Amino acid sequence: MRVRLLGPLEVHDAAGGTARVSAPMLRALLAALALRPGQVVSAAELLGQLWGEELPPSARTTLRNYVMRLRKALPEGWIRTDAGGYRLVLAEQDTDLGEFRTHVRRSRDLTAQDPAAALVLLDRALGLWRGTPLEDIGDCPLRDAEQPALEEMRLAAMEERFDVMTALGRHSEIIDELTAALHHHYLRERLARQLMLALHRSGRTADALVVYRTVRERLIDELGLEPGLELRQLEGAILRDDPQLRFSPKPGPGPGPARCPATPDFPAAISTFVARARELDRIDRTLDGADAAPAICLIDGPGGVGKSALAVRAARGAAQRFPDGLLYVDLRGADPHNPALSAQAALRLLASALSLPVKDFPTDLDAATALYRERLRDRRVLILLDNALDPRQVRPLLPVEPGSAALVTSRTVLTGLTDAHHVHLDRLDDDEAVELLRSAVGGADPRPAPEEWYQLVRLCGHLPLALRIVATRMAARPQWQLTDWIAVLREEHGRMEQLRVADLDLRASLMVSIEQLADSANPVDLLAARLFPRLGVAPLTTYTAGLAAAAADCTAQQAEDALERLVDARIIDSPRPGEYTLHDLLRSAAAWQAGALPSAERHAVLGRLAGWFVARLNTLVRYYPVSRLFIARADSVAARFPVETEPFTGTEQAMRWADDVAEDVLLLAELLAAPAYDATDDLAGEPLSRFAYYAAATQETYFGLRLAWTEQERLCATVLHVARRRGDTRAEAVALSQLGRSAGQFQDLGRASELLERAGELLEQLGESEQLLATMSNRIACLAMGGRPAEAERVGEAARAEAQRLGFRDTEVTICANLAYLRLKTGDPDGARALARHALDLARLPYNRIMLSCLIAEYHLGCAEYDEAARWAESALRHTAGHPVDPYTTAHARNLLATALRHQGRTAAADGHDDKIRAEMEALNARAPRTVTFYYAESSTPGGRGLRTLLDDGGGKQR
Repeated sequence: MRVRLLGPLEVHDAAGGTARVSAPMLRALLAALALRPGQVVSAAELLGQLWGEELPPSARTTLRNYVMRLRKALPEGWIRTDAGGYRLVLAEQDTDLGEFRTHVRRSRDLTAQDPAAALVLLDRALGLWRGTPLEDIGDCPLRDAEQPALEEMRLAAMEERFDVMTALGRHSEIIDELTAALHHHYLRERLARQLMLALHRSGRTADALVVYRTVRERLIDELGLEPGLELRQLEGAILRDDPQLRFSPKPGPGPGPARCPATPDFPAAISTFVARARELDRIDRTLDGADAAPAICLIDGPGGVGKSALAVRAARGAAQRFPDGLLYVDLRGADPHNPALSAQAALRLLASALSLPVKDFPTDLDAATALYRERLRDRRVLILLDNALDPRQVRPLLPVEPGSAALVTSRTVLTGLTDAHHVHLDRLDDDEAVELLRSAVGGADPRPAPEEWYQLVRLCGHLPLALRIVATRMAARPQWQLTDWIAVLREEHGRMEQLRVADLDLRASLMVSIEQLADSANPVDLLAARLFPRLGVAPLTTYTAGLAAAAADCTAQQAEDALERLVDARIIDSPRPGEYTLHDLLRSAAAWQAGALPSAERHAVLGRLAGWFVARLNTLVRYYPVSRLFIARADSVAARFPVETEPFTGTEQAMRWADDVAEDVLLLAELLAAPAYDATDDLAGEPLSRFAYYAAATQETYFGLRLAWTEQERLCATVLHVARRRGDTRAEAVALSQLGRSAGQFQDLGRASELLERAGELLEQLGESEQLLATMSNRIACLAMGGRPAEAERVGEAARAEAQRLGFRDTEVTICANLAYLRLKTGDPDGARALARHALDLARLPYNRIMLSCLIAEYHLGCAEYDEAARWAESALRHTAGHPVDPYTTAHARNLLATALRHQGRTAAADGHDDKIRAEMEALNARAPRTVTFYYAESSTPGGRGLRTLLDDGGGKQR
């Protein structure tokens, strides 16, 4: 028997006859079994696939009847009852879907060696598709679940075919096909990249750039996202006519242009890599089994033994087996200066490499792991997890499905990771160490090595990292004899004697490379040597030229030249243009050398770094539509921190930069929160411990737009700790105000009201009228939702009167909005509408106009005036266009519109908004460690969908 699923469902017997299965639900049952040929599908699963969660009362009886009818339609014995379910007696290759998967899998194995043969297999695979799969099985959960997955498989195979044809130099032939495919799937960035490359190679560079601009506009318009990293990099390469984009045919079968891209930060293989043949062979055999099950290889050994170099060499050698890419994350388990990456943080980095927007990625570990593994599904990637700390950190990052693999390096043996293969790495033996050192210094030498080489490698502890450091010094001093080097290392025995077991001596060895720069007459070398220890003063993971300039107290151009010199000297790394990082041991060396700086100089460096961050974070405010209160605060900060920083090109770039530095800002704030930094005046004349306050004050709007409550609470807790220790009333008030608003978002209303009330008391003491009124405005919503309407009314009217008296227009608008919500909730809809219309006349900020339009839409929903409700909800959504707006607010406006449309009978349009709301809120709640309440619920309205209107007691909100 053969079942065809890749189009209209068909069943053929061995004689070539066709079995007739006409009823849609019978076809759905057959499809459910055929999608898992030879496997038992439980009755519970089948019930869910045919009817969903709300089963008809007789569903189980109906299922048995369907099975009986299907048995009659098919040849005897094809359906069997087994272990509480049913099984279709069928091999995977007896379905066109199974045949398709086999062709695709074999093509991937052949792509590198014989792309022409791989293309034949892909053509065969795609030729099996006869139309839309499962389109004739009726409307059921099975179709909703499986149809998109099958379509994704087809698109992935189509994209692989385009890659192979490009590798064969047939880029001109596929332009029309790619254009048509991108027209139908215009948000699919891989198709866009393929079309851009094909056009560029065909001499149509202008058309390629038009494709980029068109796709970028659509991504921004429909998803609010910039293109992914790979697409942006390709545009840049096309603009500069990168020679690597040109097609270079190779004679005979062999790999075409790389189909196994590495992420930008994936380390390069070391050219002088020697030995480790046994370990490489073991790793290679492990990776070779990835098709059958995810391959996990754990490489452990002492610091400096070459774990990372081995893992990189093995990954680069196996790259062609993983055509969807090489991914890299430094887990920082061996970093003495910074804490190890959490599993959540590592997942965010991997998600970014997989083109998943960081801002939408969950912070909840389980949700993040599920989304990451979903993105890995049907991909073949090799993940290098470097410097792991423990199994708990690693476990969520490992692939769980066949096709992908992971290499994990760590200093300790990682136990408890199921089905992982261990490679224990020890120091090199004498011959291997000599071979490495000689090849690193001057290339391979077939003559036997003199005894002095063996003395030298023993002084280096047979550790590859130490050997490479010494080789660098030797290459810089070719006139020195081996005996000279032996004498030098012996003179440094006080630092080198622990080289075999301790990182400190490895750092000491590295310092000789820095000394080479310090001995130079070149000003750039001298600045690079001066800069290096200052890179170790603060626990920062990444530097830019501007930040390094602050550390060294020089210009940004001078800092960039010095950083590039350190990169050339292989002392620091540059994973992408303009970004500089230090390997864990090198960062340790920088921190160790920083400890030798005078205390006053370390404080001065920290002050300049903190001041640079404050100034840069403060510029973010200029890219947001904010109230006069925030503008005035930004002006005040700018006056105190007149540090020159490059302007951002727009809001999206500003937000992405804030995303990138969020962790560094928190680390720096927590470092400077120590009491030792209370007594200095290095932060623009203030104590360094006040940095956390400035970071919180400048990022308040960013936290709100990103809904980054976890980061906000962590920072504000630091602010509060320092403020109470120092008696800093202003900082305490800012922290309490932000913590109160955050608590309100999670419906912790009692705590929120208490925090906001205390913040208000402090602000009143300080005479901070406008900020006090903003805090009172937030408190109105907390009191209203907390069942204290009378108190909410009293606070609100007092705040409104004071805002009017002082002329604080933006603040008056937000107070009126919250009072209008209170009246809507307490049964005064006409009063709510009148107040909302009054506030709308005053409102100038997009956010306020959105929320007020939503309030008026709510009013009309309550009056059953659905045309007006839709009009006001559409107005709210229009105000979101072109402005940074948090996803909660957008979902709220869309919710109102969907509700109004459904009451108008426009079910299809309402369903479209409904789906977008679900996606927005699921993404938001997945990122938050606690659930955010939203006015959304399933209902039993006609059509099976519905949104609860916002006039009942379904939840609360915080403005």
